[in-house]
Amino acid sequence: MMVKNNMWRSNIADLLYQATHAKQVHIHWLRKNCIPNPGSWFTTREKAFGGVSRDLMPHLLSLFVAMNPKWKQAQVNGQMALTCWNLENIESTEYGTVNPTGTYDVDDRCHILFGNKWTLLADWRTMKEDDSSIKFIMEDNSIEKFELGWCPEEAYHNMIVDAITNIDNQKFWQNQLEIDLWIHSRIENL
Repeated sequence: MMVKNNMWRSNIADLLYQATHAKQVHIHWLRKNCIPNPGSWFTTREKAFGGVSRDLMPHLLSLFVAMNPKWKQAQVNGQMALTCWNLENIESTEYGTVNPTGTYDVDDRCHILFGNKWTLLADWRTMKEDDSSIKFIMEDNSIEKFELGWCPEEAYHNMIVDAITNIDNQKFWQNQLEIDLWIHSRIENL
């Protein structure tokens, strides 16, 4: 089972309710300057298989699944994975150290649009203020924002307890497999 800890946040039912009543939902994980160890294995496609699309997008996709009961029918309306930076223009990072003689051949910004309602956007380095949030744009154009922050430890605990509780529940594991395969198919197509 892929670790999808965000699906076990204690407020996931509230987020589902908000998403159901919103006309648009924006799930963002944007960091000011947080490329993981630029120049290391983490930014080498051959070793990491990809960048932010493999690091952060699976978390956003699991939130999308948790907040959208029709996730299986969701149609991709647009997607991209870009490399915006290179080792010549990365002097520092908030996450590790820079190896200027290493490799940097992965995406550091990506997004997926589902229909006209859902926007998922992940970026390791915007050089702007961090924004890890879900924004619900309501019918009256008001915006309700939920700050994600780091996933609480309680969500990991809940995920593990649920898996153990359902150890012999084939329906539970089949559903997890379907979610995992769907997430993998989305990131493989970026």
